[in-house]
Amino acid sequence: MRTFPFFLAILAPFSVGAFGSPALAAAQDADIVGTWVLNRDKSDDPRAVMTRSRRRPPREDPTAGGENARRRRRGQRPQTRSRPGEGDRLLRRRLMSPIPNLVITKSDSTYVFATKGRRFSEHFFDGRKIKSMLGPELEIEIKAEWKKNMLVIETKTTGGAKLKEKYEIDQETGELRVEFDFSNRRFDQRVRIKRIYEREREG
Repeated sequence: MRTFPFFLAILAPFSVGAFGSPALAAAQDADIVGTWVLNRDKSDDPRAVMTRSRRRPPREDPTAGGENARRRRRGQRPQTRSRPGEGDRLLRRRLMSPIPNLVITKSDSTYVFATKGRRFSEHFFDGRKIKSMLGPELEIEIKAEWKKNMLVIETKTTGGAKLKEKYEIDQETGELRVEFDFSNRRFDQRVRIKRIYEREREG
């Protein structure tokens, strides 16, 4: 299973302090801290969801009878879409790799996500945007904030790929509901996946 230590690298230059914002109060209303175990029966199969999304007929390209046709008449090559880049592949791996055992801890201003004793991400939850270059052509931007009773983490990369993660406690069952919404505006792609976690039983 792949993890994402680069999230920690992004946050390294920033100091961690307390913030007297409404987001901190909201965080107390929906506590996602704990050790969680994936319920595979209640969760979506990412490969099945991806397969269904590929079966959708692609939207018609509005330029097919316009600019591209004019280019052909002028003897020029039609415009073609570029292939998905590293940013797209990076977020797709996150989408397709369920974490079976998830540990979430909280400081005054961040949430730390770990599995099997290893941290793989840490996020401020006051809405600030953190940007970093992961290579000569790959920039990543992360923003996490509380919206009502959900922790929303939004990751954008060079190339138009975006992954939105929503963490929310089900008030009836006490389960942790995680929704992933992956999209890439350049390729008319959108995939939504739901995962359900239950608190690890003591003993």
